[in-house]
Amino acid sequence: MRRFAIRHPALFAVLPILAACGTDDAVSVDPLPNPPRLEPIKAPETPEDAPVTNLVVLSTTALQDLDGSGLPTQLPFAAYLYAEPYPAPKWSEGSFMLSLYPEGTLESRAHPDAEPLAVWRWSASEAAAARSENLVGPYYRFRIDLTDRLPRRPPGIPGPRGYDFLVTFASSEGGQPIHSSVKRVWRQ
Repeated sequence: MRRFAIRHPALFAVLPILAACGTDDAVSVDPLPNPPRLEPIKAPETPEDAPVTNLVVLSTTALQDLDGSGLPTQLPFAAYLYAEPYPAPKWSEGSFMLSLYPEGTLESRAHPDAEPLAVWRWSASEAAAARSENLVGPYYRFRIDLTDRLPRRPPGIPGPRGYDFLVTFASSEGGQPIHSSVKRVWRQ
């Protein structure tokens, strides 16, 4: 308590000096004028009959082991269909397929005919039931259960660090299937 009492008068001696430091010069800057208000430009809508040319898949990058099996249990992903040259995604009648591979299989030319570990298929009616919308536009929302499709490993033997997957869309109107880019997901 005594130490505080000694420093206390010194503090009061310094305060008037600090209070005297200052300037009376006021600097004013005229604020910049606001930019003119622009009206949003509406992107051209994708016609319903435009054929799908691109498939973009968004997914999580890390999978969790929710049941303690040592393997991931679920993979959620969103699929967006695009028709060039239109910038907005669209829905289209057709089926989807997801093929899951061991990590690095699809990027290696050494395994061009590699067999997937598992394949999931959604019919056109199942895909229609997975339709959803967000700020980007219309898309398909899927969640696959990995529990029953991946091989089980004995305790103590680690599984792969990750998996590669490829999503394919086949239009009900025919034509060539559209493939996504290769996606990689990691185990946590």
